Amino acid sequence: MEETIILFLAAHNMTVAELAGQYNVGHEELLNALSGRNKNMKSVIHRIAEDIKGGKMK
Repeated sequence: MEETIILFLAAHNMTVAELAGQYNVGHEELLNALSGRNKNMKSVIHRIAEDIKGGKMK
């Protein structure tokens, strides 16, 4: 899931802060979750990855 989000960010030239803003979470929290340091945000990671896979994020 994390890989999907990172690839999406790279492909769309988007920052973690921009993505965090769309999901109303702190950018540092999201960055830590993507790096595996914050296990409490797994539900947010899952939701973002599903949105990307489902085509809701463009």
